[in-house]
Amino acid sequence: MTGAGTAPPLVPSSGRSYNPVVTLNGWTLPWRMNNGVKEFHLVAELVVREMAPGFKPHMWGYNGQSPGPTIEVVKGDRVHVFVTNRLPEHTSVHWHADEMTQMAMGMMGFNLWTWNSRIFPGIDTLNERLGDKVRIRIGNLTMTNHPMHLHGHEFKVSGGGGGGPWPMAARWPEVTTDVAVGQMRQLEFVVDEESDWAFHCHKSHHTMNAIGHAMPFPRRLA
Repeated sequence: MTGAGTAPPLVPSSGRSYNPVVTLNGWTLPWRMNNGVKEFHLVAELVVREMAPGFKPHMWGYNGQSPGPTIEVVKGDRVHVFVTNRLPEHTSVHWHADEMTQMAMGMMGFNLWTWNSRIFPGIDTLNERLGDKVRIRIGNLTMTNHPMHLHGHEFKVSGGGGGGPWPMAARWPEVTTDVAVGQMRQLEFVVDEESDWAFHCHKSHHTMNAIGHAMPFPRRLA
């Protein structure tokens, strides 16, 4: 599985009801229930990831992509993860064996600033209707801070730490919020201005990468 695009979230067929997460430019790892245990299978392997149309670097990742698929569980789930290693060297369940190589090769990041290993103009859009309430969770797995900026709207910084929500009194309005190394941030806003709006890191070289200055900005045809 090497193509781009966001797969629809897996809806649980049993257990506690919840709204599954949508992983931008990614997908959720399927599971099977075995005697009340949710079982996942991760495969560490060499992958080819199309980061933008026609740009396909050879990387290391999981289950055919880098970064790997989302593993989603809820409180109370019993979980069993099977790991198969098809890399040319040892790896570990915590994914920190030889991290200088494995993280750089794509098991946690690559040498371009990406959204889930995709770069402009190959990134999925966030398609919402006027009046929709939107919640975005960002995890910074790179080695520098990213001041995240949204055009056309003001959002509230509504969570952080491990990605959970903050009390209402602790939230504040922003148009740019810095996501530090290893941090999570949760942003919420209401779509009240109809158009095509950019959402990006405000460091210009992160927005453009190596060739972004030559890329045309996509426009809606209708």
